[in-house]
Amino acid sequence: DTLISFLESESKRLKISKVRVYLDRPELDHHIERIPEMTPKLRQQLLQQRKVKLYGNEDRIWVSHEMALNSSGAQHFYFISSLPTTIPIAIANWAFANAILLEGIFSLPLALALATGTEDGSKENEAFMHFQAFGQAGYLIARNESGKLLFFSRLDTPTPSKQDFDVSSRRLLLFLEQEFGVAPTLLDGGDANER
Repeated sequence: DTLISFLESESKRLKISKVRVYLDRPELDHHIERIPEMTPKLRQQLLQQRKVKLYGNEDRIWVSHEMALNSSGAQHFYFISSLPTTIPIAIANWAFANAILLEGIFSLPLALALATGTEDGSKENEAFMHFQAFGQAGYLIARNESGKLLFFSRLDTPTPSKQDFDVSSRRLLLFLEQEFGVAPTLLDGGDANER
């Protein structure tokens, strides 16, 4: 509602003809899907079963991003961003009613993780985590030894306290050890306040 009110008030003044929306909201869920080699029909059934298990019958829009991890393995990794349909439908209806081209609704954390490079001084052939502040939040982004995205964790402030930063980095590290069997090093000693 706040976004649509803002767009409504600014679209005429700014002469908006097209819009691309990046969201970072609690309703925006991110998770990893491991998909084994199978026929498209079986894959669709598997994903539908997993969706019902995660969200029940809630109607959601899913976007998947292939992670390009272990490309020769028996499983494919996909980074999933999903959102209740009420949010994108409201934005799309507003755009349609105002003759504005909606280029898409995207996950801000995922876009940020994909846009930020690996030029932060990472060691070659070693998984790593780095901190990225953006707007009113900060993100711990984990990458494998090739610089490919593994996962990220959101902090509610661009300048977290040492305690909050340590808790978040430990939680992300535990997840990465369980999911991928890697223990990334934290770049720059892990002090978010020095960045």
